[in-house]
Amino acid sequence: ENEAQREWRAAFERAGILVYQFSGVPVTEARGLSVFDRRRPMILLNGKDSVRARCFTLFHELGHLVLGAFAVCDQREKPGDPDREAECNRLAGLALVPGNALASALEGVPKDLVVSDDTLERLARHFWTSREVVLRRLRDTDRVSAATYESWKGRRESEAKPRRPGGFAPVHRRVISRVGRPFVQLVLDAWHYDAITGSDVADFLGVNLKHLPAIERTLAADPGSEGAA
Repeated sequence: ENEAQREWRAAFERAGILVYQFSGVPVTEARGLSVFDRRRPMILLNGKDSVRARCFTLFHELGHLVLGAFAVCDQREKPGDPDREAECNRLAGLALVPGNALASALEGVPKDLVVSDDTLERLARHFWTSREVVLRRLRDTDRVSAATYESWKGRRESEAKPRRPGGFAPVHRRVISRVGRPFVQLVLDAWHYDAITGSDVADFLGVNLKHLPAIERTLAADPGSEGAA
């Protein structure tokens, strides 16, 4: 799942979208944030969320960018609300679990086992997303009923456990993970061309200048490894 997150994030960044991670905000308050700007659109992910959930949030926030809107999201769908959370959830589900791929993954699975925990987890690992996303796609493709989906979702929410904090990555990797490779490279390039000062670099990256050599070595020699932090 860490590799999936790194690859999705890298694909978004290659498309010109800056991807950051933030901390200190409960997942119940915000799972992600998007800032619409035609030159440099931005997506921010809540680092407290699970890795698979962050993959989903990337595509959910892409939906808001496609719609040309600024959004702070917890992804909960509210009837009659004009913020289009349901539409962005649907887009994310379609992107992560395409219909044809889902049909292929379900070949040979008896109908009465489609919503078993084993089947849902196998599918979730196949697409590196959550079981809820898989079940929603099963509902959207008429493989399970809406009542089954709502019943399962309600049970899972009542059994939900808080996510355990992970270990600490080195400072240079945390910086790249938090603000993203394109932004780090942009700041370092500006510094090398004397467009900004060392103090500006420290402010923009939120790091002591002594960590810059390690940051530059990581950018040059170990692309993509920072996404798991």
